[in-house]
Amino acid sequence: MKSFTDQIHNSATWQEIHAWHFSYADRIRYYWPLPIVKKAVENLIATFDELKVSDKILAERFSPVVLDNSDGLASARGRAIVRSEIQNTLLPYFLEDCCA
Repeated sequence: MKSFTDQIHNSATWQEIHAWHFSYADRIRYYWPLPIVKKAVENLIATFDELKVSDKILAERFSPVVLDNSDGLASARGRAIVRSEIQNTLLPYFLEDCCA
């Protein structure tokens, strides 16, 4: 049985997938200010900061761009990777605005 993601990718055009992604991705901004979401994010980051994750595992889970850009973003490695991943995720929004 195909996953939902496989079904979407097989039946939709790139433009439809792009619009669908940005539609849902944009909605998250309404949830960030909620106290329960802020607490969950802080707990995630704190846990990630405390973990001693090997470079091998990090390389399997994060793109080289995210890992390279995380250097110097924060004193704790986990927090820096989270910030880099967020920046990488938001980049298309800025590129779309400046280059459309």
